[in-house]
Amino acid sequence: MRALLEPFVKELGAVREELGRERERRGRLETERDELRRELEALRSKPTEDAQTVEEEPERAEPRSYAAGAQEGAQRPLWRRIIGR
Repeated sequence: MRALLEPFVKELGAVREELGRERERRGRLETERDELRRELEALRSKPTEDAQTVEEEPERAEPRSYAAGAQEGAQRPLWRRIIGR
């Protein structure tokens, strides 16, 4: 009877060891994920210099348009200039 069970007992031991390694790996990955989430939240809550500049000087921002004018060729894609649309 013992001879029949021995391979299964060995396999069970190997599976338990593998499970332990996977649990450790998962724990490390969860810790890393939590750290990255905290960093992301800190970055999201921290205003950037670009956002501050836009808020402080909105009169300098000019919307881009494709209206006909002197700079039409520079703003419109080549295929639109050729077709004329």
